[in-house]
Amino acid sequence: MSPTLNLYPIENRLSDGARSLLGSDLVSRYPRMSGPGYLYGDPSNVADLYEECATLACEYFQVDHALVHFLSGLHAMQSMISTLSEPGERIVSLGPDAGGHYATEQICRDFGHDTGLLPFDGVDLRLDMDRLAELHRASPSRFYYVDLSTALRVPDMEQMRNAVGSDALIAFDASHILGLLPVLYDLPALWRHISLCTASTHKTFPGPQKAVMLSSDEKVVADMSEHLKFRVSSAHTNSVGALAVTFSELMDSRQAYARAVIGNARRLAELLSERGLRVVGEHFGFTETHQIWVLPPDDTQDPVDWGAQLQSCGIRASVVHLPAQGTSGLRLGTQEITRMGMDQAAMTEVADLTARALGGGDPEVIGKEVAALTGRYATVQNDFA
Repeated sequence: MSPTLNLYPIENRLSDGARSLLGSDLVSRYPRMSGPGYLYGDPSNVADLYEECATLACEYFQVDHALVHFLSGLHAMQSMISTLSEPGERIVSLGPDAGGHYATEQICRDFGHDTGLLPFDGVDLRLDMDRLAELHRASPSRFYYVDLSTALRVPDMEQMRNAVGSDALIAFDASHILGLLPVLYDLPALWRHISLCTASTHKTFPGPQKAVMLSSDEKVVADMSEHLKFRVSSAHTNSVGALAVTFSELMDSRQAYARAVIGNARRLAELLSERGLRVVGEHFGFTETHQIWVLPPDDTQDPVDWGAQLQSCGIRASVVHLPAQGTSGLRLGTQEITRMGMDQAAMTEVADLTARALGGGDPEVIGKEVAALTGRYATVQNDFA
């Protein structure tokens, strides 16, 4: 593989210790399971690993309960909807133009549900809580799902709870911002306002491709636990081990890491804007997460072709539909370069290379400079203090 400056916002880098477990004997092992009339043995005692991983997740996010069995964000999403929804009920979620996940509405319809959309402020770029309260009073729903995907800002969950009342179920998909939760929200206060959180574990949180469910709602946890054996058979024990290692590695610096990711994103956004790129969100400091959105230079530029210029220079990013912008554009992320040790000073080099690549610079020349930069940051970091 040639050296790549990875600004792809949905990936991260595992440590060598975590990665070693993915190819270990754990890959084919099941934990102990028992119930009326059945018993599955566990000669390797891997059930202890599941318990330890869940305990670490609870400590990391200051939550009462964690389930670590889910294989991906979509698996967690479908498990949550199929377990906690009532037949045919309406599920109100974020639309793609509000930063919601592309698959949510279709999955809900596939399960036989009606769907509704959460109101979104296209200028402020976050949920409109006043309109949500009005909509809930006019046509209350029981199930609200904040499936955050393409987001520069995060919703105030206390305001959302006040808007929909104490009886509604609020599910929060924090896949993109899982590793940032320790600074984006007051933990454990967050768990008093939402019913549960599901999240993949390989984006801002730098674990394996897997997913967790977090909750301090005893009924939700009981329901999910009761149905878990019908939602997942093999939870990929090797990935559970890698997840546990990653929790342990970052436990003491989880807030420092999250602050570093967000600080790098804000600084990179500022620098890209200074270099003449059309960066979204200047009026609120460009970003509150790991993501940066950059619009094409003009309406005649094909966003995909424009974004492909980065790839040709060894800089990896994504081109997606940007909420409320009326076009696709670049969605960049700083989580992986942060874990590799880049700080805000390094963002100057990243911004220079990115701007030159998007401006039509020589891919061969820029590619060599990308290799030189990434070569200086070749080791996974766990200490961000």
